Amino acid sequence: MATVRDACRVAGRATPLHIIESYFGMEVEHSALAGFDEIADDQWVDFAKHYLSVMKDQFSPQFLAARAEDTRVKLYFEPRMSHDWQTAVEARFSPTPLLGVSPDPGDRQVTREQVSQMLAPLKKHLLLAHSVYFRDSFYYCFDAVADSVDRGDWDDNPNTRNLVQDSIRKLRGWLPILVELRELIESEALVFMPYYLTPSFPFFQPDTPALREANDRIRLRPGALPERPREPPGRVDFDGWADPPDLDPSQRSGYEPSFRHNDVIAAWLNSRLLGLDAVLPDRAMFDFASHLYFAEDGPDEADVLSDPISLEILPFGLAEEISLDDLVFLRRNEEAFECVRGAVSECKEVLEADVKPDASQKVVTAACRDVLGETLAQLERRSVLRFIEDRPVAGIGFSLAVGAATIPVAPAIGLAAGALLTPQLALLARRRFDPKRRAIGRLQALL
Repeated sequence: MATVRDACRVAGRATPLHIIESYFGMEVEHSALAGFDEIADDQWVDFAKHYLSVMKDQFSPQFLAARAEDTRVKLYFEPRMSHDWQTAVEARFSPTPLLGVSPDPGDRQVTREQVSQMLAPLKKHLLLAHSVYFRDSFYYCFDAVADSVDRGDWDDNPNTRNLVQDSIRKLRGWLPILVELRELIESEALVFMPYYLTPSFPFFQPDTPALREANDRIRLRPGALPERPREPPGRVDFDGWADPPDLDPSQRSGYEPSFRHNDVIAAWLNSRLLGLDAVLPDRAMFDFASHLYFAEDGPDEADVLSDPISLEILPFGLAEEISLDDLVFLRRNEEAFECVRGAVSECKEVLEADVKPDASQKVVTAACRDVLGETLAQLERRSVLRFIEDRPVAGIGFSLAVGAATIPVAPAIGLAAGALLTPQLALLARRRFDPKRRAIGRLQALL
């Protein structure tokens, strides 16, 4: 369990958990949540302003500072596309305060299983990315209070009073959710990102002051809009792209855009300027964004782009749900998670390249099982080689183990000595406790 001392030690971290614990000196744990009910409304108003101040000062240097050597994959969910995310979530998952329009967590009496369901739209992304950046919905539920309400000046106005009390209700409702997400938050797998730090804020068009220079550098690979022929790789003319292309009657093919192209362009620009990789709400947006590039990079420069549809092909979580415990286990060891990421990425590549779109679930699962089997085989070969390197005289291990077994020591020590000195048992122990093998085994169970 976290302690107040731990909270003070991490007081500088720009995450919801750390800011709450350092401000109140209280642990965000299930056993301590009742204590937050005793906090006065005015103190919550003060906390809202403190939270905003900390995030403005500390989030960017901690989570957005450019590091040339940082090769981690950081996926970005554009916060201004909340309605699009809402549509995407409702089509495949249950509503969640983590992604979509409303940050209201509802009833605060939530279980770990319910929080796991809230996380469902992000789970497969968490198998592929080191970090997932999404709107700080915790702050968003009391944003208006932090921005416009002062201590002692709100209780006389019924509208302001309702705003404050409703915001505090939502804020408290988030606490048990944060408890369950603690491991993923502290490992920076989940990053609650302030929406107001996006380069295009408060606008959402590419031709805004913060994006104008970058917008001039955008080019479009051929094939993004086949109904509108253009000479590649000329500069993109974005005027009127929110509307259907003006085609000659002979060129018309019933084309009606399902999204505003400028919205996708702005989301792509935001992600690039933040040093993150965009996730788009649907396949059409993904396909269009995959054709965007900066002139200085060249058309062969590829982004790490994703969308919920492209990850649906991955069969993990069908036989057994990907639970919060699964995610924490798979991400607990850094080297093991790199192995998981590599295996999941390879599964995705194999499915996209070699498996037909109408293939049965059995075929899809078998293809991924083959990838994971080969990953385990490679780990096995490395384990054996490492064992031989570590124990060049392993051939005499058995006789040594027999001799060790006759030494009058405690039974537990005798067994341990035998396991370590017997080549077969030592190799078996290495296999059993290898975090990479255990992680891939856990992944296999999710097929």
